[in-house]
Amino acid sequence: MQSVEIIDVDSDPTAARRAFWRRVVRFGLPAGGIVVVAAGLIASAVYTNAMNKADVLALSRDFIGSLNARVHSDVRAFLDPTQTAVGSLAAVVPAEPLSEPGRALFERLARDLLHRHPQLASAYLGTAEGEFLMVRRNEAGTADTKVIWQTPEGRQSVWTRRDAGDQVIAIEEDPDDPYDPRTRDWFQDARQGDGIAWSRVYIFFTDKAPGITASTAVSRSGDAPSGGTVVGVDINLSSLSGFLAGLQDEARGTLAIVNDDGQVVAFHEPERVMIEQEGQLRSRTIRELGYPALAEAFDRLRVEGPDRSIIEIDGNRYVFSAASLQGAVSRAWWLILLAPESAYLGFIAVNGRRGLIAAGGIIALAFLLAALLTWQGIVAERRARAVRATGARLEKQRHTFDELAGLTALADPGDEHDLRRATEILALAEAASRVGIWRLARDGRGLVCLDAFETQTGSHAAGTSIRARDFETLFAAIVAGQTLDIPDARNDRRAEGLQMTYFQAVETNALTSLPIVAAGGTWGALWIEDADPAAAVDVDRSVARTVANLVAPRLQAMAASEQVKPAPRETRSESLHGSLVIPRGQGDAKLSSPMLRKASLLDLRRQRSAAENNGQAMGATVYRNATVLVLKLLDDDALAACSSGSKDGAVIREVVGIFKEAADRVGIPYVKILTDQVLAVDGFGGDDLDGAMAAAAARQVAVALNVRERCNAIFLAAGLGPQFAMGLDSGTVFGSAVGFGDSPYNVWGEAVRVAITMAETADRGTIQVSEATYELLRGDCIFRRRGAFYLGQLGEMSTFTLRSRL
Repeated sequence: MQSVEIIDVDSDPTAARRAFWRRVVRFGLPAGGIVVVAAGLIASAVYTNAMNKADVLALSRDFIGSLNARVHSDVRAFLDPTQTAVGSLAAVVPAEPLSEPGRALFERLARDLLHRHPQLASAYLGTAEGEFLMVRRNEAGTADTKVIWQTPEGRQSVWTRRDAGDQVIAIEEDPDDPYDPRTRDWFQDARQGDGIAWSRVYIFFTDKAPGITASTAVSRSGDAPSGGTVVGVDINLSSLSGFLAGLQDEARGTLAIVNDDGQVVAFHEPERVMIEQEGQLRSRTIRELGYPALAEAFDRLRVEGPDRSIIEIDGNRYVFSAASLQGAVSRAWWLILLAPESAYLGFIAVNGRRGLIAAGGIIALAFLLAALLTWQGIVAERRARAVRATGARLEKQRHTFDELAGLTALADPGDEHDLRRATEILALAEAASRVGIWRLARDGRGLVCLDAFETQTGSHAAGTSIRARDFETLFAAIVAGQTLDIPDARNDRRAEGLQMTYFQAVETNALTSLPIVAAGGTWGALWIEDADPAAAVDVDRSVARTVANLVAPRLQAMAASEQVKPAPRETRSESLHGSLVIPRGQGDAKLSSPMLRKASLLDLRRQRSAAENNGQAMGATVYRNATVLVLKLLDDDALAACSSGSKDGAVIREVVGIFKEAADRVGIPYVKILTDQVLAVDGFGGDDLDGAMAAAAARQVAVALNVRERCNAIFLAAGLGPQFAMGLDSGTVFGSAVGFGDSPYNVWGEAVRVAITMAETADRGTIQVSEATYELLRGDCIFRRRGAFYLGQLGEMSTFTLRSRL
């Protein structure tokens, strides 16, 4: 099928072509010229930068080669005197090395060698009998002497100490000195081979510093080594690390000398060479230095061999060089240099940036000239778009108000359709996740949800109630007619108390509360949760205020029919958040936070109960080892429906019957129905508090698990999800006969309130358990940690979901 070209007969083709070429000349040519100039400048800068970088890298390779040669030569010069010193000492050792003349000759030569070669730390000899003579450099710059020899009285170890004037200042005996040269590697290696034996890097016994030892067995008159006497010289490698530190600025990178096993011989940071492990000092490995790039470079050295090149590690480029020091120390040592490429190319980058800045300035001027030609058109287009966006927003807002105007029954307490439609309209206008209309409870001490619309699921909910004592500050502000914006609803102190009871359950992060005011006072609040201002049609809350004004007569009429009067706010001592007071005789101060943290929640609740009743005459009976189980029934319509097993019995009757039967089976003495809740209390007797509480809690768990299983079957048969939740708490309750006539027995107290809260905040079909009950049964049941609940001065209480018994 061929396409058909549509031609506007009212337009002039010639004029359209002229307009097109005019735009090309006006905008296209300047823009094209700017692009060509910019491309030329950038290409020139990039080419110059690349050539400079190549030249600098070539020079850096030559520099690194020269640096390696210098270090190799210096290390050889550092270690060569060692071989001469060992040979000189071996030549002067007599047949009896520890005789008075032999000892004096050895000491004189050793002190001279230490004086002429500062890299030598000590010189010594050892015999096959375990005798030992050592001359060691001391802190004063002279030499101390240590002698270990066998005498008729036994083995003796003597230190001769000298001051800076080379005068003997102390002679110290050490009868417990364990040193035996025959057990040392330098002694054994020298006896097993010819020539000079070089040790591995190790920590000197006396100096506690890293070093190596060169040793040889003493020969007699050109014969083979006797194997009886060995002389050695220690080289303190700390001075080699100091030498590398002096090259640090010149090398511009990390310098290290390591052996084939990765053990650090010297490092440009001398203090990092040694590490203490299990009370012993040892040399670090290259991986323990804390330089991952250096360890990676060493691994490449072991695999690919020595090289001088540019390597890339974790996205960073480095100049890498490795040179063998085998010829200098007769050991497989490597001199490694690793420096960031930027250390050698830094000035190139700076010059490149300067060039680019200059080019950028030229390009910016050209763009500025071109921008002057188009600025007016761009501004006009932006204004036109803003006008169109504002018009669209106003049109949507007008449409929203039109829809609200059509809700003629919104003030009628008996109408639900318009109320639900109002929350839907407002949620769309505010771009909120949830919008709810709340009214004062009948007793004036809380809020009850008339309707809440959740945008994500498109569902409505009603009947949720929140007690004033759970959010006293926010409730007082609502009653006072204040508008509140709470951007962090879970942590804002104004909403303290609602974190567990509401915000966590509905996953609310931000809240806006508008009062619903009518003649005579405030009768409720409109809550907007998690609104998105960027997507909202109602940016000034005008739609929300309109809805609040429209629904105000409805709430006032409902309050008038129920004779609702705002109740005075509860004080802290009257609510669940009561203060925990020290028992009499211990002062009037409250328990401090550290004291609370040290005690368990169960102990604190017992102490609190004892403190509140200490010395008071009680008309009611106090039971301190009770466990309370509360079954909360959730859906009114589902509970009122006929049960599957009876035509004239409601579901609620069957559920309550199941609860009563399960309680009777294990001997629960107290069961009571409270509107949509069923309450069971156990633990009225027993002298052993912990044992009685655990037994009562175990019986209540048996009831809860039985009821959960059978209720799930009931609602499943009716094609519904679980319409119940349960809560458990252990603690103190009060009991007394109340009412009229036969005076039925009533139970109340903190454990009852906490169990009710556990049931009200539990997920559907689950059993939520307080920390007190969990402590009693955690060894007998399977629990899953759920979250935290704030319990007055006791702080946060962990809550758990009961899964099953073990």
